[in-house]
Amino acid sequence: MYGTGDLSGSLNQAQTLRGRVVGVASRNKNWQKKHAGNDGTLYGVLETDLGDSATFSLGGMYQSTQETPDFYGVPMGRGFNLNLPAKSYLGADWNRKKYKKANVFAELDYAINDNWDFNSKLNYVHAESDEQFAFISNTSGKFTGVEKNGELAGASENIQRYKNKGDNIAWQNTLSGKFNAFGQQHDLFFTHHSSREKSDSHNVWKDRTAHPYNIYTFDWKTLTKPDWTNNNKDYTDIGRVITTHAFSAGARINPTVQLHILAAARFTNWHYDSENHKTGKDSKYSKNMLVPYLGITYDLMPKHSVYASYTTIDKPQTVRDMNNNLLKSITGTNYEIGWKADWFGNGELNTALSLFRIEQKNRPYDLDTRNSAGEWAYLAQGKIRSQGIDAEISGSLTPDWKLFAGYTYNTSKYQKNEGEPYPAGTNFSKHTPKHMARLYSSYNLPFHDHKWTISGGVRAQSATNSLWNVGQGGYALWDLGVKYDVSKDLSVSLTGSNLADKRYYENHRVRTMGINNLYGEPRNVMLKFDWKLQ
Repeated sequence: MYGTGDLSGSLNQAQTLRGRVVGVASRNKNWQKKHAGNDGTLYGVLETDLGDSATFSLGGMYQSTQETPDFYGVPMGRGFNLNLPAKSYLGADWNRKKYKKANVFAELDYAINDNWDFNSKLNYVHAESDEQFAFISNTSGKFTGVEKNGELAGASENIQRYKNKGDNIAWQNTLSGKFNAFGQQHDLFFTHHSSREKSDSHNVWKDRTAHPYNIYTFDWKTLTKPDWTNNNKDYTDIGRVITTHAFSAGARINPTVQLHILAAARFTNWHYDSENHKTGKDSKYSKNMLVPYLGITYDLMPKHSVYASYTTIDKPQTVRDMNNNLLKSITGTNYEIGWKADWFGNGELNTALSLFRIEQKNRPYDLDTRNSAGEWAYLAQGKIRSQGIDAEISGSLTPDWKLFAGYTYNTSKYQKNEGEPYPAGTNFSKHTPKHMARLYSSYNLPFHDHKWTISGGVRAQSATNSLWNVGQGGYALWDLGVKYDVSKDLSVSLTGSNLADKRYYENHRVRTMGINNLYGEPRNVMLKFDWKLQ
């Protein structure tokens, strides 16, 4: 069940005060989950004119979600297909995931004059989550699969609870404007961004107890819910505060009518403060980062252009090594060249082609063990290169015929050894398809005043693998839909996804024979009513 409401309009006769309220609620029990989930969102915003030159908006949003999580999926057979139904679930009947988020925001936009504008945004978010779950699995990378009789050898009960809450406040001010020089108009911008993110996490895990389980006869009610308040020797209790101050400046210079150069830089002071409530140890870390950006665009003809861009990567990490020290930042470079075209000159039909290369080093390597503070331990080692092609066409071929088609080619390799299993030259992101293609089209039928619309598409990808060499063959998913406009305010649509009911596993980096094999969504049909209130 799904329902949504969207109401907007002017709140006074002069139309200087405007508002919008959106509400979304759903209750559903999908193909797999044992319990129905609940999702709710309430969004509201007010906007007012402050004279002729400024607007101010104030709004908020509240989200609440409850669902039955599935983190581990199903095991694989030892050289044969287990033929498990898509709804298979090897978790406890008390598994729950609850998430709440409250957001308040405000924005001021002030036109100083015809050339300069000032914008200020303030945003506050409070979020809480509570996940408690138990699953049976075999987490060993040496596990070779389930026997034909369904026995999950070496199975253990993975029982955990994650409780997290956090507050994030951010303030951003931007001054942007235009100026004339050398016969051309140019653009400038200056931005200051500051934020403070505070989070507290309390994670508990129980001793893994090995039991003989049969996946064909598993009863999800056999896993007992523990008392989370007693005998919890294995836990983490950590508070973190991340503070950032960032200054950005940039200019879009136009030496000629056809040539455009964008040069910008961002300086960031990043401060990390962590307190381990279990061990009583504190850690502080500060880092200054300067990230440049350079982009060049050349207009071959009106609405047709080629471009090139370059930027660096400097991303602080919050994971730790065996000595409980933060890892070095991930650093690297990002290159891109491409071509964009607007064929009709009005945005109705657009094409884009880009070639990209991303290089990174100091990537975290998971040691699959916990350090003395109880946190998962990593090593900052390894260098990778990812490169490929993106191609896309989107828009309207005729007033009634819309089309979207996209293709991505991507390869990634380790340039430097990252642990024994991953020597230089091997594929870094085995779970990322080398080839991905998307095609979608819709057509308004030329009768009954074009009230009928048919649509269809296909999503396809090439074969993937995991770090533990558990593979997923290439596949294609077919979708189809039909919509009827009853009136200008009411429409009815029937959509079907994965109509061939293709059985496949989601792309996952750490799939093994005994864990992390998650079924993708099977055939799904949805009836939808859209009603616009006037």
